[in-house]
Amino acid sequence: MNMTASGLGGLDTGVVAASSCYGIWVASNGANTAAIAALMPVLQGALTLGSPVITGLASTASMRAGMQFSSAFFPWGVTIKSIDSASQITASQSALATVAADNLRFVYEPIACGLCGEPL
Repeated sequence: MNMTASGLGGLDTGVVAASSCYGIWVASNGANTAAIAALMPVLQGALTLGSPVITGLASTASMRAGMQFSSAFFPWGVTIKSIDSASQITASQSALATVAADNLRFVYEPIACGLCGEPL
């Protein structure tokens, strides 16, 4: 995998961002298979102990129900249950603490697979 290249075998878009995490995805059209990396951004959101609702997100535009995310204040394996607005989601599990600005890392999917030109 060449993280300085764009497209299959590299990044889905952009350039490598220092101190960032990337998800590695495998794309196939049946005849060809290749890996592609997608940025896993950190967004801050407000949490309330015992509630699955996360508010104050900068954007939910690239999110979808079922997308996994991580946080020090949610159990492992938590996913997005629903997207409620442009700045709020509901998680599949409740927060373990009240935090005004928690760092949440979302597992975004690649922009396009490159084998078919369509979003994954």
